[in-house]
Amino acid sequence: MHKTSRKITIRDVAKSAGVSITTVSGVLNGLDEFSEATVKKVWDVAHSLNYVPNKGARNLRNDSERLKTNLIMRINYKSSCLTEDSFSAYRTHLFDTHAQKNGFFATNYHYDRLEGFRCPLLLDNLVDGVILGLPHPEVIKVIKSKLPGVLMDVSVSAEEAGMPVVKMNILDGCRRVFAKHSKRRFAILRATPEEGVYVNDDYFHIAARQAGMEYDIEFVGSCDLVMPFAPEIHSIVMAEAAEKVYQLIRRKKIDAVFVTNIVYAKGLQSYLAGKGVKMPEDFVIVSSNYRNEALPGIVSIAYDWEKLMSTSIDVLAKLINKETISCMEYLIPAKVDR
Repeated sequence: MHKTSRKITIRDVAKSAGVSITTVSGVLNGLDEFSEATVKKVWDVAHSLNYVPNKGARNLRNDSERLKTNLIMRINYKSSCLTEDSFSAYRTHLFDTHAQKNGFFATNYHYDRLEGFRCPLLLDNLVDGVILGLPHPEVIKVIKSKLPGVLMDVSVSAEEAGMPVVKMNILDGCRRVFAKHSKRRFAILRATPEEGVYVNDDYFHIAARQAGMEYDIEFVGSCDLVMPFAPEIHSIVMAEAAEKVYQLIRRKKIDAVFVTNIVYAKGLQSYLAGKGVKMPEDFVIVSSNYRNEALPGIVSIAYDWEKLMSTSIDVLAKLINKETISCMEYLIPAKVDR
C-alpha cells in the first residue's frame, strides 16, 4: 500500500490539479458549479495522492496501522439498460450475504469511466477492502495504492493487475465443450474491448488448440466478428453481426460459433431461428452464461456466482486481516450444460 512521509493537504491536491483550493473543496463536497473535466481531474488527483479530506477519517490512519471500519466495497460498472435487472440485484444480495458472514458491512459503488472515480468513502479512508469487478487500470492503480483488493470476474491476470484474481475457469469449460464438438468449424463473436482496458478472451483459441480441433487460424481470425457493447447501438450492430454469421452458414464455412457474451448469444439465436436455421441440430451456439439463465438450444458455460462471490470475499478477508493467501489466482469451475 502507498505510504507518504507527510499528510497530503488540500493545497497539494489543488496544485497537482491546477485549480484553486476553493475549487477542490467545492468539487469534493459535491457542488455542481464546475465542469465535468474539472470534477474528474480533481477526483483523479485526490485519489492518486491518497488525500483524506475528512478529519475524523484522517484520524483512523496513522503511520503504523490503519484502524478497521469493517466496511468492504464492491466496485462494478454503472448500470445500463442491458444490465439493470434482477440479475444485478442477485449479485448485490450475494455480496451483502457473504460480507455479513465474514463480519463485514457491505456497500457498492458503480464506476463510470467518463465521469471518473468519484468515491467519497474511499477518499475518507472508511473502507477496509474492495472487490473490484472491472478491468480499468486507473481504478486498479488507485485501489492498490490505498487498501487490500481482489479482482473478481475480470479478464486480467494477477500478474498484470498486481493483486489477487478470482474468476470462472471458462478455459476449462471451453475444453469440455470442444471435446464434444471438436469436428465443428467455429467462428467467434465477441465485444470490442474499451481502449486502455485489460482484456483477455483468448481462452477460445487456447481451448480449441488443446482440444485438438482442426481449424485454420486465418479463417477463425477472419470470423472474429467484433462488436461494441453499447446499449444505444446494440440492436443495430447485433443484426449486422448475426447476418454475417448467417452468410457464413449458408456458404458452409462454419457450423458453430462461440459467443463471449450471453446477450449476443440470445440475439444471434433469435436471428438465426428467424432464418430457419435449426439449432443445435445443424448449427451450435456456445456461450459463456454469466447470468445462469436457462438457454434452450445453446450450449452453456455457466457461472457459479455463489462460489465466485464467497471465494472473493474470503480472500479479501484474509488480506484485510494480514493473513497469508494460498495463491494469487483462484479459478472457479464452470458449469457446462451440453
